[in-house]
Amino acid sequence: DGNAVKIYTEKIKADALQKALAQYSNLGIVHCSGYINFRSKPDSNNLTSIMGMLRNGAAVNIVELNPNGADGWAHVTSGGMDGYISSKYLLTGKDAVQAASTLIQPHATVLADKLRIRSAPEQAEGNTVGSAAAGEKYQILGHAGANWLMIRPDNIDRLDVAYMSALPENVSIDYGFDEARSLNLRQKVLNMYDNLGISLAGDYINIRSSAKEDGIANIVGKLPGFGGCSILGEENGWYKIKSGNVTGYVRADLL
Repeated sequence: DGNAVKIYTEKIKADALQKALAQYSNLGIVHCSGYINFRSKPDSNNLTSIMGMLRNGAAVNIVELNPNGADGWAHVTSGGMDGYISSKYLLTGKDAVQAASTLIQPHATVLADKLRIRSAPEQAEGNTVGSAAAGEKYQILGHAGANWLMIRPDNIDRLDVAYMSALPENVSIDYGFDEARSLNLRQKVLNMYDNLGISLAGDYINIRSSAKEDGIANIVGKLPGFGGCSILGEENGWYKIKSGNVTGYVRADLL
C-alpha cells in the first residue's frame, strides 16, 4: 500500500545517504547566499588563484582547517580538484551531516576526460553548449531515452536544462551532492572541439559555400584572424569548417 511504498522509498534514500557520506572522510557543506570561490592558494586578494566555484549546498572533503597557519581557510578537495576555500562559509561535523540529509540527489559523476553538454539529447552539430571535466558532478533531473541524461547545468546561465551522455564509460550514476566546478575556461573551450582549427590570417578568411575561389559569389561568411572553428573534413586543399552558425570551406593553408 501507500505507506509501505513510502517506507521503502525512505529506506532507499537513507541507504543512499549513508553510502554518499562514506565517500567523505571529513565532510564539509558550503553555506552561502550564492557561491564561493575555490582557490589554488589561501589568498583572497589574488584573482589568479581562483580555479573554480562552489554553489550553496556543495560538498567538500576537508583536508585541514587553518592549513599552515592560514586562519579562516580550509584545505579541501571537491569535484576532482584540490584547493582552498574560506572556512566561514563551511558547515562541519554534525551540522554538515544534518544539512547533507536534505541535499542528497541523483548525480552523474563525469569519468571521461572531456564530456560535452548539449542543448538537446542528440549528438548533432551546433548543439554543444558547454563541457564537463572529469570528476565534476551534475544533478540528474531525468533521462532522455537510454543514452542521455537530463541535467541541471548550473554553470550555463541561459539554460535551465541540458543533456549529457549516459554511457557508462562517460559517467557513473549514484546519489550524491553537488561539488566544485572548474573555471578553467581555456580547457572548457578546447573541450568543445573534436578537431580545432585556428585562422592564421591577420584580418580574416573568407568562408565559401564550395571548395573553390569564385570571387564574391560563393562567400557565405568570414572567419576573423585567430578565430576558432571545427574542422569537419578536407577536400582538395580546402577544409570544410563550422564556426558559429556558418558552415563552409576555407583554404587549408590559411588554417
